[in-house]
Amino acid sequence: MLGLLPRLLRDRRGASAVEFAIVAPVLIAGLLAMVDVGLGLGMRMELDRIVRAGAQAAISLNNDASAIEALVLASSASPDDLSVEVERVCSCGGVAASCTALCSGGTAPSVYYEIDAERPHDGLVFGPRQVVSHARVKIR
Repeated sequence: MLGLLPRLLRDRRGASAVEFAIVAPVLIAGLLAMVDVGLGLGMRMELDRIVRAGAQAAISLNNDASAIEALVLASSASPDDLSVEVERVCSCGGVAASCTALCSGGTAPSVYYEIDAERPHDGLVFGPRQVVSHARVKIR
């Protein structure tokens, strides 16, 4: 019986199975983290695309924030969980101003559209979070 213990300690059969059992959870966690980040980046790229479509609409539709918002929602493959805000902002020399009044030099204020899109992402590893995209377009 005493000779059995040293013989078992020298036996190397199954060592790679034990090593794999130790390393496998780390590899699987790394794979899940990569998939989670990849899905989040794909969603961010989709949001960037639809916000750019809204920016192009802002350049051509000039004065209708609701039409720009509708176009952004229509550009999305799944608009159900998408939150979109389009805001018209005016400024005189970098300072917020009224869109209807002239600037101090008698010039028209600069007109911008700010387009924000936001969508929830249920991460596999990093948990739920919001994916956000923003664009600011100068019209005048």
